[in-house]
Amino acid sequence: MDSRHRLTALAVEGSDAVVAGELVRVRLALRGAHRAAHGTEHDRDVVLVGVRDAEGNQGWGECPTLSAGGYSSEDPDGAWQVLVGDLLPSLLGGTVRGPLAAGVPLDPRHPMASAAVEAAVVDLALRRHDESLAGALGADTSALARTVVLSTLGTADGTADGDELVAMVDAAVAGGARMVKFKVSPATDLGALVALRRERPAVSIAVDANGSLVGANEVVAGLAGLGLTYVEQPAPPGSAHAAALRSALGVPVALDESAVSPEALEAALAAGEGDIVNIKPARLGGIAAALRCVEVARSHGARVFVGGLLETGVGRAVAAALAAGIVAGNPGETLPCDLGPSSQYFDDDVTDPVVVDGAGDLVVPTGPGIGVVPRADRLGAVTVARFEASR
Repeated sequence: MDSRHRLTALAVEGSDAVVAGELVRVRLALRGAHRAAHGTEHDRDVVLVGVRDAEGNQGWGECPTLSAGGYSSEDPDGAWQVLVGDLLPSLLGGTVRGPLAAGVPLDPRHPMASAAVEAAVVDLALRRHDESLAGALGADTSALARTVVLSTLGTADGTADGDELVAMVDAAVAGGARMVKFKVSPATDLGALVALRRERPAVSIAVDANGSLVGANEVVAGLAGLGLTYVEQPAPPGSAHAAALRSALGVPVALDESAVSPEALEAALAAGEGDIVNIKPARLGGIAAALRCVEVARSHGARVFVGGLLETGVGRAVAAALAAGIVAGNPGETLPCDLGPSSQYFDDDVTDPVVVDGAGDLVVPTGPGIGVVPRADRLGAVTVARFEASR
């Protein structure tokens, strides 16, 4: 049985075993502001989904919505409402078997909320078997090469000069980063990035535009001469300008916002919009849907890496296991993941911290299930709302 079909079988088994569930909305301050073309995040307001079987085994998932719509249509308030009013009752009522068995989001309008439920029931099923998610996905590695995303470029309150940028990148590389990535927009002054490339010609650099570069001809021309590893999402999803921008940039283009479903990804790759796919299981509606997108990408010869959504340890453990499984299934894939350790985002994560090893590579949790659980003491300190229900 391949990984995708194994995951769907585990999801169905876990959903059948659930007798009670809880939703825990938590708010954690980020160590530093995270800036992108679609907005700035100062803290993480996310919903954790917990499920329990009759023997007391538990499973957890995370709905890592951003603070407001822009990157996606989901936000924390909407996710809370759909989880309380629909998805958790549907799970406890036994009506989610069909979508889980098919490996599609429980509610396509709310993929992150759907992904949280899928992760929780898969975590539960794996714990009942004393098996890890990484193992179920065929991962044979316990550490992942990673990109460090530095979002302090091109905004009035977050611009670094050339010397500062070089120092930041040197620190990231010394800490084990295989690549650095910067957020850019039409307002970005590329001077510091040009200086960085001049001073550090061997460093692998990528940029992420979050769909903002249509019409930004000066920025596009500047990026084209920097020897970038890739430019992520230069045009909005489905833009008529996407293929032309890809040509103008002259470097591989990674798709992020365009990869919201296997069907959308198929259309984007068929239209010549990209060469690389940023796979985010939460945005896609779950692990099974993410694995379907990996299959689509490979059918077009596109490379893949797993990205993050500033998750807590719960969501990061899921994404890390998926990334390790992808690497194991395609040993020639060398693009580093966009997943950092807990210390990159939080002073104190909601789980035991996800860490890096001595080389700076991300250590994939390999304990039962997703390999981590929320700490009761920490939940007590960061919970802002809770909802419980049972069969």
